[in-house]
Amino acid sequence: MASSSPSPKTKTEILSPTILAHSPHLPALVKLLNYTYDQSHIHGRNGRLLPPDPTTRLKSLAQLSDELKPDGFTILMFSSEKFLDEDIEGLIANGANGTTLIATVSAKPYVPTKPEGDGLGERAHLLFKRPPPARNDPEADADGRGGDEGWPKWEILAMAVHPRLQGRGLASTLMAQAIEEIKTRAAAAASVPAPTPTPHRQKSTGHHPGNGEVAKGKVMLMLSTMLELNEPYYLKRGFTTTAVRRFEPGTVGSVDGFSVVEMMRWVDL
Repeated sequence: MASSSPSPKTKTEILSPTILAHSPHLPALVKLLNYTYDQSHIHGRNGRLLPPDPTTRLKSLAQLSDELKPDGFTILMFSSEKFLDEDIEGLIANGANGTTLIATVSAKPYVPTKPEGDGLGERAHLLFKRPPPARNDPEADADGRGGDEGWPKWEILAMAVHPRLQGRGLASTLMAQAIEEIKTRAAAAASVPAPTPTPHRQKSTGHHPGNGEVAKGKVMLMLSTMLELNEPYYLKRGFTTTAVRRFEPGTVGSVDGFSVVEMMRWVDL
């Protein structure tokens, strides 16, 4: 379908990791994520193979719930459009409720973790797992404050829109909803009565939020993605690149080598 086609009528649901683990939509979610992941990574510039290879995002039904525990969430986007009644590759046809899962995004509070092993081979998705911040991590000074202690941090992951439906603003809709959910949760965790806009930040005073402060009403969004495929998309949506990890030719089947970028964006609570 052409990207100029109208967007399908949609509705969304937000699921906790525990509910997701037992959701009847889980098989459709795994199929959608793996198919979209495969299609977005299998061909790169000039038709060259880009990683990961094999291109599988989720190895089991439980993997995403395990990645999100305990405080993350998943947003599922469904469509009831008639053109989805037939079985389209990468989708599970309409169920009893007359809707089909067409897009998703997940997010979780950021906790620095070190990937097991080298993150290659059968764990190729770990190439995108953000490593622990270095002592002089660019993110620490991304706001001109000389550090980010006390700022709420959330990581965006598992974003997918079925390839047949891309280019219609569905990803932007999902991202906006995810950001609003993150803001609500970050504000609640900081015991803020309600999310409210804050004045434009002033020059750093060297003060770092802490001891129950609300990080001056902001939250940091973080994500990792492949530079060659997705960096321009996120740059246009307010993210900045804070680090680049280069992988040489031959890594998980790559012909040319590739780069994984760490990106971030500040949003007001």
